[in-house]
Amino acid sequence: MRVLVVGLGSIGRRHIKNLKAVDRSLEVALLRQRSKSRDMGDVGGLLTQVFFDEQKALAWKPQVVVIANPAPLHIATAMRFAQAGAHLFIEKPLSVSLKGIDRLQALCRRKKLVVMVGYVLRFAPPLTAVKKVLDQGRIGRLLSVQASVGRYLPAWRKGDYRTQVTARRKLGGGVILELSHELDYVRWLAGEVKAIQGMKGKLSDFDIDVEDIAHIQMRHGKGVLSQIHLDMVDHAPNRGCRLIGTKGTVVWESVLGEHAVRLWTAGAEKWRTIYKDKQLDVNAMHKAQWKHFLSCVRKKQKPQVSLNDAKRVLELSLKVLEAR
Repeated sequence: MRVLVVGLGSIGRRHIKNLKAVDRSLEVALLRQRSKSRDMGDVGGLLTQVFFDEQKALAWKPQVVVIANPAPLHIATAMRFAQAGAHLFIEKPLSVSLKGIDRLQALCRRKKLVVMVGYVLRFAPPLTAVKKVLDQGRIGRLLSVQASVGRYLPAWRKGDYRTQVTARRKLGGGVILELSHELDYVRWLAGEVKAIQGMKGKLSDFDIDVEDIAHIQMRHGKGVLSQIHLDMVDHAPNRGCRLIGTKGTVVWESVLGEHAVRLWTAGAEKWRTIYKDKQLDVNAMHKAQWKHFLSCVRKKQKPQVSLNDAKRVLELSLKVLEAR
């Protein structure tokens, strides 16, 4: 199978390494559009071809294209390769506006293409443990979800944080789009969103032109209420959620890199630990994501995170971004 990766930022490099790790038989090529450098660093030996011209990359006839360039370019790039019949893996966020997404959806349906968007937390062991508890009915009917994530931008994005996508509005940065994983997985857990409101702001002293804190509240289709906190100002990195149901509570907590999922059921007198790991293996999540997507391509099945899922997350993100 021929796989073309578009973009050689940190996520593009990760995808190249993991593609070859999960299937050595893949022919992996790279399209660089913003740089003419032939220095591929640590991925050079993994690549079959390197292209600097999109037409030459199209002529190579990739069967799968990984869209890992800046978010404002995602839809236009995806359209050109979908026209050529390539299945698509698009990094999150799907885009920075809704422009062109309906056309891309229609084209992919017409050509029967498999499309997945990279909300990799769906493959995180602590979150899948939470989802299993919920699906098994162990906390009863879901009532409330609280989710949060905190990062410290200069430590999170290595090098000069001011030049990173995360810090620049024109490249699709800001905490709402960059950390939209939480919007995706809360919708996954609690169901479709019927109402949303939020507040956001640039409150730090960082030299950036994007929001660095956001608070979001949502009402879901079955009456569930949810709250999401996003920030890139917290010196103590954290990520987790709390689900409250009619028969119990399940919590995913991360402290100093250790992740644990604990369950408290009606009548219990203490927490029960159902998942614990001293360090979350982020790369294992990415490999699991690739195994899933490549299997979907081969079997022509719908992937776990569809184009429509990502469109809905983008719609919600934009509503918060547009709020005063």
